[in-house]
Parts: sequence; C-alpha cells; structure tokens
Amino acid sequence: MESILMRGSSPLTPEQWQLIDSTVSQVAQRILVGRRILDLYGPLGFGAYTVPLYTYPGGGESPVRAKMMRQLPMATLMQEFIITVKDLELMNSGQPFDIAPIAAAATQAALAEDRLLLYGDPEEGTAGLLNAEGRTILPLGDWTEEGVALTDVGKSIAALIGENFYGSYAVILHPMRFAQVQRVVGKRGLMEIDMLEKQATGGIFVSPIMPLDKVLVVTTQPQYLDLAVGLDLAAGYIETVDLEHRFRLMETLALRVKQAGAICALEG
Repeated sequence: MESILMRGSSPLTPEQWQLIDSTVSQVAQRILVGRRILDLYGPLGFGAYTVPLYTYPGGGESPVRAKMMRQLPMATLMQEFIITVKDLELMNSGQPFDIAPIAAAATQAALAEDRLLLYGDPEEGTAGLLNAEGRTILPLGDWTEEGVALTDVGKSIAALIGENFYGSYAVILHPMRFAQVQRVVGKRGLMEIDMLEKQATGGIFVSPIMPLDKVLVVTTQPQYLDLAVGLDLAAGYIETVDLEHRFRLMETLALRVKQAGAICALEG
C-alpha cells in the first residue's frame, strides 16, 4: 500500500494524515448511496484488474450453479487536491489544519463513485443500476398528485416479488423527488415520506446524480448484486512542484449485477 500511496515521501505528519483520512471518510459516508445499499466484495487489492461476474441459472428440477458470465474491469477513480507549501507551513506553526480542499475532493470522489454505479462506464462496456440490461421497467407516475409515489413504489416491490426477488427494497431518487413526498396525505395527517419508508425497508436514498425523471427500487441482497472493491477510497501523495503539495484520492471498484431483474426502474 505504501508503494501506491507514497505517504512516506510526503511532507505531512502521521497526525495530519489521520485528519485527512477521517475527513475523507466522514464526507464520503454522508454522500455515497451505492455503498449504503450494496454489500462490498473485497477489498481485492490495487493489483486486481478484473473481477468475475457470476450469474446463477437453474432451479426447479435443475441444480442451481454459478456460471461466470465475464470478467468485469475494475474502474480506477481519482481526484487530486492541493495543499500549498505556504499553507502547510502556517499549519505546522500552529494554525488549524485546513480541511476544505480535502473535503471538496472527497465530495467529488464520492459523486464520481455513485455516477459509476448508476450509469456504468460506456467506454469499458459496463452497465450501472439505471441501464442494466434485463432490469424491470415500469412507468413513473405524476408525484405531484397525492398517493402516486406510494402506488409507484408499491407496484415496483410487487413486480420484484413477482419475479422472485425477495429481501429489503431500497429506493434511490433525485432530491426534487424527495421534496415532493415531504407532505401530509389523507385525513389521518400522515407524512407521505413516512409511509414510503415503511414500504422501502432497505431505506430511501437521495442523490443529485439521479435523473429527475427516474426512480430506482432495488432488491439489495448480495446474491443479486454487490460492489467489488480493489483499493478502497484512500489518499496518497503525488509530488511537490511550484510550491504546491499535490495529493490524490483514488479507488478501484466494479458494480456486479448478477441478476438485473432485482432492479426496478420507474421511468417517466
């Protein structure tokens, strides 16, 4: 790991690296959606170029067996940030450590990860949750009307159960969609979001990466899909040039959609 992150060559102290690590972790955890609904497979190490994708045909009178469909490439995501030589000198002389550039880089890294999980990587021929071939597609209703969101999510869960995908069901939506269900419905004065949460036992997750005209309902069990991780999100040192200390956040990962039918996309 040291040969990859090169922390020993950096001008930072162990305490400063610890602050960077905690900042990256805290910021990423507040933003990331995929990691909150998917089981992690790994870490497999930075040297893993690919990870096998299995499906599980069979059933009934035939035995269920693992069948390798293909080797998925591990995507490498990177985001650089800079701490100037002057700023580091000030911090070493007693000024509080400025985490702003680190937090901004962690935000961009987290959004890039969720973008990969939702849309895939067309250049590598990998799909995301929004475009996985074989996903269930249902029409998205008008959520400005009372009760339509509940009906849409309920129909999605029923469709998934009808295809024998059981487990917890997570909903992923755009922030504006989330705002639409922050209202009281019916004569009993119940909040629509509270009623949705009772349906979506895997949780309701908001991401600005989601398109406004789509909502995902995902069966979150690892036999259907998971997230393979090679190198987990980590900060490393690059170089010092032109009075700037350059650093990089990096990770390698791949979404494994083993049974795309476990994904239901509501599309408008």
